[in-house]
Amino acid sequence: MSELAKQTVAIVGASSGIGLATANAAALQGATVVMLSQSQARITEAAKTVQGTVRPIAMNMLDPAAVDRAMTSVDAIDHLVLTAAGDELACRGRITDLTTEQVERSLDKLRGYVNVTRAAAPRMRESGSITLLSGTSAVKPPEGFSVLAAGNAAIVSFGKALALELAPVRVPVPVLNQRWNRNERS
Repeated sequence: MSELAKQTVAIVGASSGIGLATANAAALQGATVVMLSQSQARITEAAKTVQGTVRPIAMNMLDPAAVDRAMTSVDAIDHLVLTAAGDELACRGRITDLTTEQVERSLDKLRGYVNVTRAAAPRMRESGSITLLSGTSAVKPPEGFSVLAAGNAAIVSFGKALALELAPVRVPVPVLNQRWNRNERS
């Protein structure tokens, strides 16, 4: 029997990309998958593609009341995976060229992750985990990613702090591999 059998996995950003792939993988392992995304239509369609027990829920992670409603509807969570990013690339640009709206939108992923984690934490089982997906700009920002990089780096630090604060719930923290570090120095 799979480690995920009879466990609940909540995935934010489950309507496409990494979130949908994670939902598929968890459901195939026997987990009950709570699929969360901003659009009810998109999450309902995505849920039809997943083989297993799924529960699609529309939730805007930037709306604390909506997040609380969604999390309250889930009894207990074994694993929480946050993959939602929105259209991050629309917010890239040189710091001097970014509009106030672009700066605010660049920080929305962090705000959303905080809202979801705060609402989900009381429902987490002690043997559970929280996985926060950031972006490579957190550690190796290209030009035009100053604010996006700051938000992604904040998510990495948020995860490190959560690992201490929410123990024994596991919060894996990304670690750079040695090969990448050597290439960075050259």
